Amino acid sequence: MKKMLMTAFFQFVLLLSCITTDSEQIKVENNVMFYAGEGYELFLDIAYPVGGGKHPALIFILGSGWGYMDSNRIQFFDSIKQAACHGYTAVTIDHRKTSIKENGKSVYQFPSQLEDIQHASDWLVENRRKYKIDTKRFGIIGWCTGGHLAMMHAFSDNDNPSIQAVVDMEAPVDLVLHYNKKSDPKVLTDFIGGPPGEFPEMYKTASPINYISEGTPPVLMIYGEADKVVPPVHGFMLEEKLDKFGVPNRLIIIPEWIHKKPLLNDVIWTFLDEYLKS
Repeated sequence: MKKMLMTAFFQFVLLLSCITTDSEQIKVENNVMFYAGEGYELFLDIAYPVGGGKHPALIFILGSGWGYMDSNRIQFFDSIKQAACHGYTAVTIDHRKTSIKENGKSVYQFPSQLEDIQHASDWLVENRRKYKIDTKRFGIIGWCTGGHLAMMHAFSDNDNPSIQAVVDMEAPVDLVLHYNKKSDPKVLTDFIGGPPGEFPEMYKTASPINYISEGTPPVLMIYGEADKVVPPVHGFMLEEKLDKFGVPNRLIIIPEWIHKKPLLNDVIWTFLDEYLKS
């Protein structure tokens, strides 16, 4: 149910004794190819606990303006190690970038990036035995546009019961609203193909808020009070829609927080453990 928190949420980081890559408690593998398409390859980094039985899996998706900006999966590299220490098999993944262009037009527009999230999920299922993954317990986490893709993957495919928890960090949920408030709308026009006036149905199709149903998995939403890039109105809108359908959710507004990736701490782990380990 609805739970609104105003707190200095991310003033501390959950410190874990096994965070180093040479720990005997976890293993880390870098630059693992999970998909090869026509003219491109996609890679991930994976961290997982050593020993024990099957573990829930977490997919971390970077924020990069859907590839408009030069960001990479190192954004969540420390996070997957924390997740492994906490008993999860975790990956941080690549997706195709809108910055790759031909004749001035993005080669990889929506839904290319969403397809890549599915490829990563499929790879985890295919490698479930090697990494001791419980394929019925997947969580997905993303910051900004990565959070948008995380929600699209979790919300738009209700036939995929493995996604049991979603963490949305400052992600746009309504792309028309995001376009209208965006200081640089080219991020969106590269992703969709043009402005909302030209592609109204595509903007609707690419907005997570339009896929909420009774089957939507639980969502933890985190927004910054002072965020001008993705203002907290996106969180309020999503919370209202989730409540309407009775979807468990928690909304956190961080006081004075601008647009930057929050750090993981006990509130996130408590949420994930509740839905992926119970």
